[in-house]
Amino acid sequence: MNVSLLATLNKVIQDITLEKRTSDENIMHSEVPGFKAKKIKKEDFRHMVKSKSAAPMGVTHANHVPLTVMPGEEVAEIEDLEVGVETDVDASGNTVSLFHEMAKASEIKARQETMVSLQRTLIQMYKTVLDKA
Repeated sequence: MNVSLLATLNKVIQDITLEKRTSDENIMHSEVPGFKAKKIKKEDFRHMVKSKSAAPMGVTHANHVPLTVMPGEEVAEIEDLEVGVETDVDASGNTVSLFHEMAKASEIKARQETMVSLQRTLIQMYKTVLDKA
């Protein structure tokens, strides 16, 4: 049984969790003079799939797409938000936008719930297959 899809979902959930922690830290430091807002440096998914393969997925049908998946051990990079493009600087030198961070928190929560639901469904599918084996 190929569990690389589960490893990929785990990696996505780890990255979403890190993104949430980074956003929470931005909110927590929104009143700290000179604090620079942070973000997670995101990679293009297609690039990750091609460049960080752990094990090739089996192609069992001519119409299947031959892809490989990433191992999930690497951690996303954290970088400062780009001033003037992604955020502005207030009088104290702080670059946190509470409006932006609160909107992002809702979006992060929705993505996290979706990925956890997919993970639970996949685990249930594995259990069903193993019970029948």
